[in-house]
Amino acid sequence: MISVRILWTVALLLLVPVVPTTGARADGHAVKIAAGLPGGSYYEIYAANLKRLLPDHAVSIESTAGSRENLELLVEGKADLGFAQTDVYADLLLGNPDRYAGLKSLGTLAEECVYLAVRKDGRITELVQLGEADDGRAARIALGPPTSGMPGTWEYMTHLMTSLAAAEVVDDGGIAAVDRLAAGGVDAVGWVTDPDNRHHVMLQAVLNDDALRFLDLQDSRLTGTLPSGIKVYGRKKVKLEGGLFGARAATLCTSGRLLARPGASPELVEAISLILKDQLDTLTESAAEPR
Repeated sequence: MISVRILWTVALLLLVPVVPTTGARADGHAVKIAAGLPGGSYYEIYAANLKRLLPDHAVSIESTAGSRENLELLVEGKADLGFAQTDVYADLLLGNPDRYAGLKSLGTLAEECVYLAVRKDGRITELVQLGEADDGRAARIALGPPTSGMPGTWEYMTHLMTSLAAAEVVDDGGIAAVDRLAAGGVDAVGWVTDPDNRHHVMLQAVLNDDALRFLDLQDSRLTGTLPSGIKVYGRKKVKLEGGLFGARAATLCTSGRLLARPGASPELVEAISLILKDQLDTLTESAAEPR
């Protein structure tokens, strides 16, 4: 015969709520977005807007170093959605298609352009010289942290224009990199950002230094496509400051892209596809911020 104590114990256990383990999607609606650095467009604008546009999902926004880390988190199943530059995505697909082919590319966002700054009196006067030695020394270019967007951009550029691979890459980024360029510590500094973002701190630092200028990047060798046939780069003359005669830079532009992890639920993919189709302007609203 079952004792009264045992019956009470069973009854109490049935009343205790089941708490899902950390990271579990018990409700079927939890979504983690790999979103880049706080303060950047991916994190502050795209991810924040996407969270509002998914009211039926429990969305968490995860800070990362940028495009490359976002893609790694998706491949590893540690994030459901992530933002990345199309050229960084193309570079990873080119280098390891078996690893990255399972990612679901859901669509493009705003345009993103490549900027390379050099000294006016420096050794680099055109892009091709970044792949040439001078007095036995390779050119040095500062691109920021390895997991951010610009190193991936540069790696893809070196696949298209192989001589550029001879340049020595350093991890300095931000204002520190521009200061190092001005002091002669590096020969070039690169970054990627929204072409409408004229308040970008590195852009302003270059414009405010009469000893620095932007390199022309419109070389015919810098072309390429995704396996789907989508063009990775387009040529553009970007206006750098206001006014009719404001400075411009001849550059290459790619696009921001929203991707989902392999095995993402069809319902989530469909919801995102509808947002990109019908509410893209809302998703990218106020996207003129630094990445």
